[in-house]
Amino acid sequence: MGETKQVIMDSTILIVGHEDSFSPKLIEYAISMANRMQCGIAALNVVPIGSRLTSLLDSKLKESIVTEAKKQATNFEDAAQKRGISFKHIIKFGDVDKSIRDVHSEIDRIHFIIAEPDYVPGNKDIETAFPVFTVKHD
Repeated sequence: MGETKQVIMDSTILIVGHEDSFSPKLIEYAISMANRMQCGIAALNVVPIGSRLTSLLDSKLKESIVTEAKKQATNFEDAAQKRGISFKHIIKFGDVDKSIRDVHSEIDRIHFIIAEPDYVPGNKDIETAFPVFTVKHD
């Protein structure tokens, strides 16, 4: 038998935040888009460290990172639930691209990926657009 994929709703938007958080603007944008598109949300935090370093991380440090990421995702989850949007929070350690591919293989029907915009040093007042990617399905 083939691998079973998890279905959150008919379609899902994958939201890629920072290592342990999601910006308020990203949360607002993601909730708005999910509401318009009638999609669920899979919120991903990726701690971008190499696999060798991941195995060397002290378990307490790893636990601390996971705890902070979960705490920061609570507002996101609450906002989604108030709109009746399904929500799943995922934390991965390692390469960002690989983590996105892994989540895509684990969760069925991811149609869009939205990421935090790159930080522009010294220009915190600049409005930046959120990169939105469509996902090709086989």
